[in-house]
Amino acid sequence: MSILRLEKVSKTYPTGEVLKNVNWEVKAAERVGLVGVNGAGKTTQLKIVMGETEPTTGNIIRPSSLKISCLSQEFDKHLCKMNCILSSKIIQHFF
Repeated sequence: MSILRLEKVSKTYPTGEVLKNVNWEVKAAERVGLVGVNGAGKTTQLKIVMGETEPTTGNIIRPSSLKISCLSQEFDKHLCKMNCILSSKIIQHFF
């Protein structure tokens, strides 16, 4: 049973076409990876699947109960510094 399916999805930005007639699906209990060269449209596909952007054409088929989570590849430098400071203070406290 398919829990997520892209059918003939295309995405065009003012700078050009990123996706053209993309088709794929994820079935229950499947684990998948999205792999490609820079600029191939991996992030665009994820944004479409998460509902952050709309495809120019095509359909996204998914149950309304499906919840998708994403961990950004970007990080907040301020939070990283705070985490390092907190870790340092915790280590100093114990030693």
